[in-house]
Amino acid sequence: MPKSQIAARALTCLLLLNLALSSCATVPEQSSFGREVIEDPVLSASQLRMFINEFVVQFRGRTEEASDEILEMKLSPEITRRALQWKIYAIPAIFRAASFEDPLAATLDSWILAKQIVYFFESDAGHDLFGDAQTVALNAARVIEEEISIIATTIGAKDESVSKIEAWADSLARENPLNNIYFTRSSFLRSYIRFMEEDGAGLFKSVTQLTESLSEFEDLFIMYAEYLPNQARWQVELLFMDFRLGAGITNLEKKMSNVALAVRQLSEVNKDLPAKLDEQKDALIADLDREWNKALSDIDELRIDTFDRITGERVAVIEAMDQEVKLVLEQITAERETILRDIEAVSLRISEELLKKSTETADHLLMKAFWLAVALAVIVFVLVMVGAMVLRKGRQEKA
Repeated sequence: MPKSQIAARALTCLLLLNLALSSCATVPEQSSFGREVIEDPVLSASQLRMFINEFVVQFRGRTEEASDEILEMKLSPEITRRALQWKIYAIPAIFRAASFEDPLAATLDSWILAKQIVYFFESDAGHDLFGDAQTVALNAARVIEEEISIIATTIGAKDESVSKIEAWADSLARENPLNNIYFTRSSFLRSYIRFMEEDGAGLFKSVTQLTESLSEFEDLFIMYAEYLPNQARWQVELLFMDFRLGAGITNLEKKMSNVALAVRQLSEVNKDLPAKLDEQKDALIADLDREWNKALSDIDELRIDTFDRITGERVAVIEAMDQEVKLVLEQITAERETILRDIEAVSLRISEELLKKSTETADHLLMKAFWLAVALAVIVFVLVMVGAMVLRKGRQEKA
């Protein structure tokens, strides 16, 4: 069969596939980006994963929007081709960065990727990729980097910690630059592990170890599954563009393999999704069991601690009451002794006064008795003398 007929049939098949994929492709929802900063000292993996999932949606939406804007400008065929390649290869890169099981690693790798894209569009290798539309791509990349930097502020334990984390991410982005529109990147995991072991201690908030919820893990798969039809459609558009640019049948096999790969990836995702969800569900249940048992243990410890504290407080209250009673008794005893001493002093004073008055009365009576006796003695003497005189006179008369 002539090559022209093969090419025609291939293009017809690709066109049908393109129409089919276009019918099931979805446009990512645009939502207001969460710009609030979490102030709690403890950050849950679920919270961080929700932020990353939201950022993936924003990254995809802004990349597609800027790429489509460049495509609508209808600049040179090469620029149009690069604009299409931008969203074909950049969006899978953010899905790979965000797919780390550790949400902290996903956050940092997404941040580094955003910085690499900005630096690539500013570098000699990428500063003229889109010609007059370069500012469109660069502005979109800078907005994306600003949005992930806002998320990154939630993982730092302190303000200075965020600066140190950003310095590390910035140095890693500059040391491993992007060199082409395919966004080929070196491994991030080794540098992340080394950074966490050597410099990461104390820089990050404590991220709880509870596994992400099933719905959040499923959201990431759903977003990727929604994206794959678009990826296949863009690959078909890129193939058509290559034909228009003259690449012809020589690139057909390569482009067809890319389309087949995208469809196969979607199939593998659909095939592996139930097992992944079951695995995450089992892990979540196990984590919930551990958290439940730990909560019960903490409640028992709290109950015992509360009982011990109440017992100690009761003993302290009883001891305090005993001290108060003892103090009151001592005060009463002291008051009683003081009152007794006062009564004794009063009694003594009264007795002395009575004795003094009795003595004075006795002396007065004695003086009265003495003078009475003297008066009686005088009267007796006078009577005796009178009697004697009378006797004498009587004797004289007789004589």
